[in-house]
Amino acid sequence: MYESDTHYQSKITSRDIEALFECNFDYLNRTFNKLTGHSITHYINKVRIDQAQELLQATHLSIGEIAYLVGFGDIYYFSKVFKKYAGLSPAAYYKKIREEE
Repeated sequence: MYESDTHYQSKITSRDIEALFECNFDYLNRTFNKLTGHSITHYINKVRIDQAQELLQATHLSIGEIAYLVGFGDIYYFSKVFKKYAGLSPAAYYKKIREEE
C-alpha cells in the first residue's frame, strides 16, 4: 500500500483534494485520468475495496463493520461498489474465501 493510501477511511471530497494540492479538482482529475486511466474516485474506491477484501479474508468482522472501517457510511452503497470492483457481493466473497480455506 502506498503511503498516499493511508487516509482512505476518511470522507474525501473534491474540496479536500483541491485544498491539499492547491489546484482545481477537475484539472487534477483529468490529469490523474491521463496518467492512470482512471478517475480519482475510481482509485479511492479501488483502494477501499482492496482493503475490504483483506479484512474479509483476515477477520470475522461483520460486513457493516468492514464497510465503516474502509470509509463507507452506507452498507448498501458499499455492497454495490464492492460488487462492481470484486465481481461478487461482500457476503458471496466472504463465503467463497471461507470455502477455499
